[in-house]
Amino acid sequence: MNAQEKLRKAYHQANSIVALEGWTPTDDALAIQERVIRGELTHDEAVRAHIAAVNGDEAKPGA
Repeated sequence: MNAQEKLRKAYHQANSIVALEGWTPTDDALAIQERVIRGELTHDEAVRAHIAAVNGDEAKPGA
């Protein structure tokens, strides 16, 4: 299993865990996760992108 597959599996597991609490990731959140998996965003950039998405900011880091 390569690094991308491991990260994709980890995100899937995390999404499954929070789904038990009733949270469903938005399309934006899933897109950010995929960009991290592909190496397009760092963790810090992903956090900023999630915050921007929640705040409705136009400029999303790393976009």
